[in-house]
Amino acid sequence: MILDVNYSVDNQRKKSERLAFIKERYKKLVLDPRREIEFEIEKALDDEDGDLDTM
Repeated sequence: MILDVNYSVDNQRKKSERLAFIKERYKKLVLDPRREIEFEIEKALDDEDGDLDTM
């Protein structure tokens, strides 16, 4: 019985660690580059708007 509980706790801990790892990788590989691209697009649009305002 105690072994079952220990196994269950260990299994949950491994799942939690794996999920945290996956979340971190997703953030680095997907979310951060997406934010960077969005920032660059907004910056380019702002620059274009600034150029149009001076005309």
